[in-house]
Amino acid sequence: SVDYTGSINPEKTYWQTRYEHPRFDAAAISAQQRLPELNASGRIRFCGSYFRNGFHEDALWSALNVVDDLNNRIKRPNELVPV
Repeated sequence: SVDYTGSINPEKTYWQTRYEHPRFDAAAISAQQRLPELNASGRIRFCGSYFRNGFHEDALWSALNVVDDLNNRIKRPNELVPV
């Protein structure tokens, strides 16, 4: 559970960890600025929360940018033809 204030039976705990938001150094910020260059060509696209501020919303933002890019690159036929 996340931020649960009640008691939890220890026998029901399978795994426990602590998460922290990433701390970005100069190299990470430099890599963030290269994202458009990294995604400009080829068959691999990069995305993730680390390309912005490290939050879940940033991961979604980054993924949606990849989806937009792919939608602009992929030409779909107007009509599907059975094979």
